[in-house]
Amino acid sequence: MKEVRENYNIWQIGSGTRGRDYSSTFMEHSVALIGPGYSGEWRSDGSNDSFTNKSDANCVRTMAQRIKKGDILILRKGRETICAIGLIVSKYEYLDQFDNVHGWDLQHARRVLWIRREHSFSQSVFGAVPRRVASVNKPEVREYIDKFVRQTHSEWLNGKLPCLPPKVPELELGKIPEGLKGIICRIKRTRDFYYKNGYPTERELVAHCVVPFLRSLGWSEEQIALEWRVERSKVDVCVFSKCPRTPGNCHFLVEAKELDTGLEGEALNQAVKYASQIGVHRVVMTNGMEYYMYQTSTEMDPEEFRTEHFECIGSADLYCLKEGALDLFKHMSCPQ
Repeated sequence: MKEVRENYNIWQIGSGTRGRDYSSTFMEHSVALIGPGYSGEWRSDGSNDSFTNKSDANCVRTMAQRIKKGDILILRKGRETICAIGLIVSKYEYLDQFDNVHGWDLQHARRVLWIRREHSFSQSVFGAVPRRVASVNKPEVREYIDKFVRQTHSEWLNGKLPCLPPKVPELELGKIPEGLKGIICRIKRTRDFYYKNGYPTERELVAHCVVPFLRSLGWSEEQIALEWRVERSKVDVCVFSKCPRTPGNCHFLVEAKELDTGLEGEALNQAVKYASQIGVHRVVMTNGMEYYMYQTSTEMDPEEFRTEHFECIGSADLYCLKEGALDLFKHMSCPQ
């Protein structure tokens, strides 16, 4: 049986940001995750401390060194709401299978026994701008958690940790289609430049990353329309199976967001709205580096489109290609 540590500390961790909700991943795999993970496993001697800012380093240090087994972790949403409560049951781990959680690299991990518990405090208790992971010292939170620990059934502490998902192997260089190798290398260099010199606008990402990627997939300039007008809106990119560029010939649309921006939630809802207006059954979400293609049944009336009707049929992070990327390349390529 797992136990709550005597004189346990209380910590909070965010359940995600707008467009990126990690709570289901946390609960399904009994983990707590933060990033960035690009610098590799945390070492107490700081030998791999290559973070671009102090905030990242401090959060990872907290996850790796300050949190202890037997402490309580709150999964929060916003500044005053609890989604779940967890017991820390492992030492710090670096789990490479979580290198792409809704587009973020979150390999710094702890195993956690979670239990769903929805509660909102009457005021902000996690700070005006909560850190990704931090200690919680508000008296009202301590009182709530102490009462919860005293009253919680033993089934929570007797829970078994599920097996972690398998690691997805990286895509071997020889499996990458020959026509894509050059553009993928260029996009990687572009991403490194943006991370060091400031993020680009959506338009710049479309021009320097999205369109060159589409061209490498076999689409001609004539088949790629930028800021294509539909009703009172402009779709970032529409890709046409043939000319003329009419709604009936639209093969899929692309909704672009800024680098490191969530590609779900409101962003996907917006793309589905455009799809219903055009009558196209495929949408691609991207922030220039990550691509997700969603599809709904061609028999469905566009007026009935809802986000839940669209299923992800392929995804790829061009900066770190995994085996599944081949499905995305196949679905996004121009038919021969």
